[in-house]
Amino acid sequence: MRKLTNKIFLYLYYTVLDSVWNLVNYLLFNFKSTKRKPLSFDSFVRLL
Repeated sequence: MRKLTNKIFLYLYYTVLDSVWNLVNYLLFNFKSTKRKPLSFDSFVRLL
């Protein structure tokens, strides 16, 4: 159960960081994301 909790936490952490990074790029450099699909939870778990 602890491993699953850690994976969920890491996934949420990753998604927040990714969103913040895209916002910073947009605001500072007027760079728009390439419309890539967000990483799904299953894909993220497989990466770990």
